[in-house]
Amino acid sequence: MAFFARHPLYFVPIIPVIILSYLVGVINEFDETETLSNRIESLTTSLNTAARAISEIEEEINSRQKLVSKLEEDSTTYSELAKLKKPEVEAVAQTLREELRREGRASFKRDILIMLVGVIVGTVISNWFLPILQVQPVSP
Repeated sequence: MAFFARHPLYFVPIIPVIILSYLVGVINEFDETETLSNRIESLTTSLNTAARAISEIEEEINSRQKLVSKLEEDSTTYSELAKLKKPEVEAVAQTLREELRREGRASFKRDILIMLVGVIVGTVISNWFLPILQVQPVSP
């Protein structure tokens, strides 16, 4: 304090700084009124983004609730299977074996049919279409 009392001219440069900061505050206040529509627009955009995020979260929650209900059903089924006694387990295993045996027969028949169709198509192409195209097979 004693320094400023001895040198009063050091206060002079501070006065324009004070006036300038006051003017900047007033100008910013006018800018704020002019940008009110910009602020409203940015807030509206933010609210829309938040609403979309909330709807996405709700969808995720719903899908997880469905998954939880399916898992609960599976858990109930597995707990009932775990409670089965030995004769019941044998009956279920027998049923599954029979089903697998039937499926094996059906897939074997299907595989044989696909193989025969492949042989027939290969024979037709090699005997009828290759001579027409005049392609000579490579002899070893």
